Amino acid sequence: MLIERKILNLKIFMKKPVLLLVSLLLLNCTNLQAWASNIEETLESAVPILHFSDLISGPKTGNTDGLGEGTIITLWGNRLGSEQSGSKVFFKDSNGTTYEAAHVYYWKNADGQLPSGPADLFTYHSMQEIAFSIPANASDGLGKMYVEVNNALSNELDFTIRNGNIYFVGLTGDDDTGDGSWGNPWATLSHIGNNVLHQGDILYATDGVVQTDAPRGFTVRGPSGTEQAPISVVTYPNSVVMVTSQGEPHTIHNWSRNTAYWNFSKIKNFVDGEGSGISAFRGSRIIANEIYGVEADGQGGAIVGNNLGLSPEKDVISGIKALGNYIHDFGNDTSSKLHHVFYLSNRGGFMVEAYELGWNLLMDNKVRYGLHIYDENHCGGFSGVFKIHGNVVINQSGAGFHASAGYDLSEEVCFTTPIDVYNNIFINNGLAPFIQKDAVRLGTAAITSHVRFYNNVIYGYGDEGEGNAIYVQENGLDDFNFGGTYEFFNNIIVDTKNLAFTHPRYWKAPVASGNNIWYDSDGTLAMPVWESSPITANPEFIDPENGDFRLSKDNNSPGIDAGSAIVSSVVSQDIQGNIRPQGAGFDIGAFEYVENGGGGQILSVLEPGNNMIEVFPNPVKDFLTIDMEGQLFKEYNVYNISGQKVQSDSSINKNQINVSNLQQGVYFLEFATDKGKIVLKFLKE
Repeated sequence: MLIERKILNLKIFMKKPVLLLVSLLLLNCTNLQAWASNIEETLESAVPILHFSDLISGPKTGNTDGLGEGTIITLWGNRLGSEQSGSKVFFKDSNGTTYEAAHVYYWKNADGQLPSGPADLFTYHSMQEIAFSIPANASDGLGKMYVEVNNALSNELDFTIRNGNIYFVGLTGDDDTGDGSWGNPWATLSHIGNNVLHQGDILYATDGVVQTDAPRGFTVRGPSGTEQAPISVVTYPNSVVMVTSQGEPHTIHNWSRNTAYWNFSKIKNFVDGEGSGISAFRGSRIIANEIYGVEADGQGGAIVGNNLGLSPEKDVISGIKALGNYIHDFGNDTSSKLHHVFYLSNRGGFMVEAYELGWNLLMDNKVRYGLHIYDENHCGGFSGVFKIHGNVVINQSGAGFHASAGYDLSEEVCFTTPIDVYNNIFINNGLAPFIQKDAVRLGTAAITSHVRFYNNVIYGYGDEGEGNAIYVQENGLDDFNFGGTYEFFNNIIVDTKNLAFTHPRYWKAPVASGNNIWYDSDGTLAMPVWESSPITANPEFIDPENGDFRLSKDNNSPGIDAGSAIVSSVVSQDIQGNIRPQGAGFDIGAFEYVENGGGGQILSVLEPGNNMIEVFPNPVKDFLTIDMEGQLFKEYNVYNISGQKVQSDSSINKNQINVSNLQQGVYFLEFATDKGKIVLKFLKE
């Protein structure tokens, strides 16, 4: 049993950017799994979580706006606070020296309203957004960004200080006489897209800049950046910058296809007529942009790229990260079935790196398919894993998630790349006018990927009396039968239109499944044949009609602690960054139930005499460092989420524990000193 606890002031031990600082004294704790199932959350405040930033490298000087010093970075996360108040942003440089931000431009809810960028990541994701400048005194090299909110420290995000220039485009500028400084900016994006910028440069466009070069918007002719020194175009804080295309092809156009490593952030993209949104660049970060246009049509998409059988030098899609974009009202009822929201295709016959689609909001799009993975013809395939996570897809024509490939069996298998789909929310997907009215759809024989579909929510699906929650074909024409395999765990599916969960004939069973909630209010729908022990009770969301899909403890949600731990190698956090699990087991759905407002990365402090132990970093890749503050080490044990001991030792080297051989997931470290035993939870990346 646990002894009586004394909760310490969190500020005492939050003196390093440590994610998880726990000191739990255990007496007679012989069953770690039993202990874990009864752990009590006693947070003094919600722990802030950082999800992503627009830029991950840049210079520390050269910002001539009179406010900041170096690169202006925007952070997105949860529980950061709707205003700065006493909160702070820090940068820890490559030497371990920590500095406050040179200047904070804004700190607010990420609601798509000035002074923040145009992407609404607050309504459904509940995120906040912070823009700040890197301090000039920081040392070059890889550093860490983090925030402090109510004396609680967030996790860290990487940022590398390197060489490069900072430039500006503004309404008072001149392309001929300007030098790109704040006081003498250039006038147009077209100017900087014509081989003006160099590797590592960052261009900030200020309020009122509108780029329209009919039929294209902003055309980039070069040069290329590199992975270490990309070229970035970012909207300056408290500014609205718009690029508009008037017909084919794109709002942001990769002219030569040789151009790579360009990043775009916080730009409004208006497709005024037929055409597409942002054209892909190899290795680009496409972050928190807005893309819309009801007349959008053609054979592209809101974010689009195709390698078209060309040489590897013309690869435009490898390693793209599209995070936090707001794509809405794209297309109409007459838009081509070949126009999509995402259309990133590798038809070059050579291998490229798989891409990531995370935390995007897709809403009211009439083009077919939302989160769309597709290839055909001379498929080159992808290395790595497709990561599709944290997205919210609302009122989508065709499937909210679709993975398929050219279906002619006379061709080679198109790709075998694994696909991880987790922590997504699909609301009212599978809408007309297209005949495939399913929320999730997998096919054909030309794709042999293994799909892990974990902890998603499907709420309402189908249209015009047709459609299913999930359609994975078998028992049909060979070309159309899904050639891959899939797992289906910890998902919540809610029927709102009295439509079948799966097709009565053309269905393929997952290779493994379980712990899913299948709910229809009438209780009349047949369960999937392959689901052996479905949960059929109301999931008890807090307020689904208004977009709140958190689980209600007050209403005894059957999803709390009822999930499977098999997902732990993929799903270590929920859509808001809360570590899973929080209670006796993983929760079902996109949200993990958390006491006291969220976070769950600081558990509680149990100690006699203020004995402290610090453990960092967390999440960890290779080595956990232990600061015992004078206590004498005896032994340690590491347990997985099922309570199985996976590592132990009676000695440690330089106060470090090597966990590099552990699989990704959540673990518990039992650590014995001369003062007793402590147990803490950590996340292995």
